Amino acid sequence: MEQLNVNCREFINHVVDVSMNFLAEETQLESKKLVSAIKDLQKLQLRYMTSIMSVEGNLKMLLAFSFDKNLIEEVFRRYAQDIEIDESEIGLYIEETAGEIINIVLGNAISKLNIKNHVISLSPPVVILEAKSITRIKESEFFTYILTTDFGVMEIFCVCPKELSELINDLEEV
Repeated sequence: MEQLNVNCREFINHVVDVSMNFLAEETQLESKKLVSAIKDLQKLQLRYMTSIMSVEGNLKMLLAFSFDKNLIEEVFRRYAQDIEIDESEIGLYIEETAGEIINIVLGNAISKLNIKNHVISLSPPVVILEAKSITRIKESEFFTYILTTDFGVMEIFCVCPKELSELINDLEEV
C-alpha cells in the first residue's frame, strides 16, 4: 500500500467547519471561529466537559472538544428535544452528547479527505467532566480553535507530534 499523505491543515480546517455546521444544523446554534493558535504551553486548561478521541494512521493526533457547561447543556437540550429522558439520567445523556459530537465531527471530517485504500482509526470517545488540564508530552505540541456561541465557548484542541504541527503553519499566534 502506498504512503498516505494527508494535509494536516486541511484536516483541522475540516474538523472546525464540520463542528460549526453540526452546531448550526443539529442544534440551530450559530458559532463564530474566534481565534486559532499554536499553544507553547505545558498544559491546556479545560472547560466544564471535554470529549477526547485519538486519530491513528498518518494523522496520529489527539483531538479534544472542551465545552462550557451552559453550552453543552444547551446543545443537549436542543439535540435531544424530541426524546423523552428520565430526569435522573440527564447528566449521563449530556456526557453521551459530548462523545457523540466529537465522534460525528471527526468521522465526517475524515470522510472529506477522500482517502481511498487507507485506514485511519479513531478511538472511542472518552468524556471527562470538570478536569482541569491536559499536560503536554515531550515532543508534542498543542493548538486550538475557539468557537463562540450565545451559550458559551467550545474549544477544539489538537495534540500532535511536533513534525505534524510544523505542517500546520497558518494558525494565528495569540
